[in-house]
Amino acid sequence: MAWRAAASTCAALLILLWALTTAGDLKVEMMAGGTQITPLNDNVTIFCNIFYSQPLNITSMGITWFWKSLTFDKEVKVFEFFGDHQEAFRPGAIVSPWRLKSGDASLRLPGIQLEEAGEYRCEVVVTPLKAQGTVQLEVVASPASRLFLDQVGVKENEGKYMCESSGFYPEAINITWEKQTQKFPHPIEISEDVITGPTIKNMDGTFNVTSCLKLNSSQEDPGTVYQCVVRHASLHTPLRSNFTLTAARHSLSETEKTDNFSIHWWPISFIGVGLVLLIVLIPWKKICNKSSAYTPLKCILKHWNSFDTQTLKKEHLIFFCTRAWPSYQLQDGEAWPPEGSVNINTIQQLDVFCRQEGKWSEVPYVQAFFALQDNPDLCQCCRIDPALLTVTSGKSIDDNSAKSEKQTPREHLDAVPDAPILPVSPIWEPPPATTSTTPVLSSQPPTLLLPLQ
Repeated sequence: MAWRAAASTCAALLILLWALTTAGDLKVEMMAGGTQITPLNDNVTIFCNIFYSQPLNITSMGITWFWKSLTFDKEVKVFEFFGDHQEAFRPGAIVSPWRLKSGDASLRLPGIQLEEAGEYRCEVVVTPLKAQGTVQLEVVASPASRLFLDQVGVKENEGKYMCESSGFYPEAINITWEKQTQKFPHPIEISEDVITGPTIKNMDGTFNVTSCLKLNSSQEDPGTVYQCVVRHASLHTPLRSNFTLTAARHSLSETEKTDNFSIHWWPISFIGVGLVLLIVLIPWKKICNKSSAYTPLKCILKHWNSFDTQTLKKEHLIFFCTRAWPSYQLQDGEAWPPEGSVNINTIQQLDVFCRQEGKWSEVPYVQAFFALQDNPDLCQCCRIDPALLTVTSGKSIDDNSAKSEKQTPREHLDAVPDAPILPVSPIWEPPPATTSTTPVLSSQPPTLLLPLQ
């Protein structure tokens, strides 16, 4: 009898061992190399494949996805699936049940963001077995490159060519300049007269940087082709923008001008008309604290969310208002005060200057002061002192005229009347003709900036 009991025990052990051996072939395979790279705002699929010796029954198995950020050493559950139960802890996260039947437990995340980079872990449970795998997800953003000519403060026969790269991530980027001449058709890297500024971090986590190339046309051969070459981790091939040096003057190539003017005007016109109607039909009111007065610049910064500033940066507005714009020589003897202005004539002259000089990146920031001037409620809210809005004039006046001006303000000086919103047609009309012969570089169309409700 003892041998029969021993035989039964041995048979049971053999059956258990056979079951464990049969069910033991559960594996999880992730992206080769352990790193997966995806573009910003893309709908990413993080791969996780299940290998099992038996047909999978999704009603008796479980899938759980975890995420650990680059800055915090703590896992967060992203998605779980158990039988009839599935739950997404990140909006839009999903594992396809149909694909899961064939062993595909990949996680799909729509609209991936920079802060979602990190380690992702795929955990699979097929009772009584468990397997898991991890992968590092890197989110990158490709730079947008723009080449333009800066003619401010340059001497005759000289030119400053600016190569601007914006909206890229990670921060590391390499910008070089090359030239090709008729004698030497192969690209030659330029090392002199090249200045690349520091990277500037945007509010969305991406970066901007600008590189400058100074040229003297009298020392260069006409027909020479210059290239700005941008290399970044998000690019499979370098991003190149070029221009050709002509004998008469520095000029961007027609191809480059076409690229820089690629945005069509007609959709912008429709959007502008819609926004104007929105402002006219819906009165804009804002409750604020009137306990303290602000300059126009500080008023815009304080009520930043009241303007359409999704593509604007506060630090850029501060730099333009306090450093760049006061140095511009405007028409009618106007000069931009560092504290800003809601003087309609000053704003219009600054707007005309920026458009004539091809400073399209500064035009949206000028529109912020148009929006402030067009909203007396916000001016009252900020208790803007009219003395701060007086523009320093370059015209010579005698003492009597100065006294009379103090007693009787000029018609265009800022006031805060309870009147209808001023028309915004000057924003869309072309700048008035001037005697200046400076060519206008239409590198980018302006962006209409109006206050939100």
